[in-house]
Amino acid sequence: MYHCVMVSTNDLIAQLEEISPDGFELSCKFGVLNSTKAIYIKSSKIYLFNIEDKFSFNKKHGYTKEEFLAEYANYYWEIEFTIG
Repeated sequence: MYHCVMVSTNDLIAQLEEISPDGFELSCKFGVLNSTKAIYIKSSKIYLFNIEDKFSFNKKHGYTKEEFLAEYANYYWEIEFTIG
């Protein structure tokens, strides 16, 4: 169980690597924008989904760690709970 603490993208990846193959449901914050997402690491790729979307772990839709950091470097994440 997580206590909804805001974490940086680097911290998010570190915590995600510790619980893989499970993932997190989280809130993604960028400025005033906020959205609920699911995130997983599978086969060395990071997959980020809108919570209402069907999850598809197609490698061409996954990010490498470097790609994810470049895309989401300025985001903050609020981890809500672990999902399987």
